[in-house]
Amino acid sequence: MTLMLALQIWAGFGVISSTRAVADGDALMRETDSLLHLLQEAEVAQGRYLRLQTARALDDYRRTRGSAPVAFGQLARLAEAEQPDSGAGCSVMTAMLEEAFRSMDRVIDLRQGRPDDEVLMAAEARQMQAVDLARQQIALAQTQIGQRISARLTAADENFTIAAGASLLGFSFAIPSAIAMFRRLRRSREQERHLRLQVEAANLQLESRVAVRTAELLRANRALADANAVKDRFLANMSHELRTPLNAVIGFSDMIATEMLGPVGNPRYTGYARDILASGRHLLALIEDILDLSRIQAGRIDIDPVETSPRQLAAEAMSIVSTMARDAGVEIVLEADHAPDQARLDARRVKQVLINLLTNAIRYGNQGGEIRLGIAPAEAAPHAVRFVVEDGGAGMTEAELVRALQPFEQVSADRQRRAGGTGLGLPLTRLLVLAHGGRFDITSRPGVGTRVVVEI
Repeated sequence: MTLMLALQIWAGFGVISSTRAVADGDALMRETDSLLHLLQEAEVAQGRYLRLQTARALDDYRRTRGSAPVAFGQLARLAEAEQPDSGAGCSVMTAMLEEAFRSMDRVIDLRQGRPDDEVLMAAEARQMQAVDLARQQIALAQTQIGQRISARLTAADENFTIAAGASLLGFSFAIPSAIAMFRRLRRSREQERHLRLQVEAANLQLESRVAVRTAELLRANRALADANAVKDRFLANMSHELRTPLNAVIGFSDMIATEMLGPVGNPRYTGYARDILASGRHLLALIEDILDLSRIQAGRIDIDPVETSPRQLAAEAMSIVSTMARDAGVEIVLEADHAPDQARLDARRVKQVLINLLTNAIRYGNQGGEIRLGIAPAEAAPHAVRFVVEDGGAGMTEAELVRALQPFEQVSADRQRRAGGTGLGLPLTRLLVLAHGGRFDITSRPGVGTRVVVEI
């Protein structure tokens, strides 16, 4: 009788322990559901902000996003209570969720900075991948939790059978306890069925969302490809339709301004012709810059490096901008004592980079100031060349510097009106350097000037 009673007590404690473990597993399962819901809410809030671009929508996203650390802490506590050695799995899930949230933050930051379409599309693709991986990890964790709950229910069932057998063999009077345990076991089995249905529903929802997002990405890629094709056709037509008459305007206005065929009756006409010539050249340069920018962004620009003299390229670039520098009262100083004799460079593109940098420095420099153009071997790459352009002009704040690197952005309306330019110089130069496999770095301080370092 004593042995049967001890067996009954031992089995009863087993049932109670398994039932508590089932309750802990159920709590952890609910918390993973909450995290899945939080991830979905953050996606919805982010999408609303990307569509509306309002401060309220951004605040909604940040409020949802800000609740993630608290949820992660609750998850860690419940995971420790449910299974003390489950910390690694919890850490993996948390890391993937954090990466998903960081990818959402990155897309918002890029949208606020007005990036290229290709850059934004790549960030959105990385976000979808990170979010899908986080959902898959949650689904995997829920499956594992469900398996542990099933195992505990099986253990409780076995313990209950042992307890019931001991009660019958020992003619025990503890039948009410057995009935209570049986009821708890039945509730646990109902919980198990409920949890299994939740896991299956979550898996189906995950598969559905992955399919929908994949289809959306494919549609977006097709739309982007179609838009690029339309843009390419437009730019090709614009190149021909605008450059042909512009060349005629530039040629004839140059003839009138220089009085090539004889004196012009009224001297004011030569001044008008010079204005037409300057405007025509400015418009032609703008068209060429737009075409180059489009080719680079589409990845269709050709880089043809050959052995050439960096010092000679710098001298040719300085010669081209010399008239502009003289009119602005700016002196360009070449510092090339340590310049390499030869380097493998695309001479036309590197000269274009130097002309853009020098032109920009002249426009925004101070009258009577000095611009330094330095050439030396690159420190990081022994076969690369380092070009440095420094001016002592007005300089830029960090916010102005960010705008200056965006196509067609103006640092300030007043400064742009005084300096002229197309707003494409720095963005185009940076993309040309990167297309060359080089490094582009720019620093600026208000009242001190701007320094651009190019390594190619």
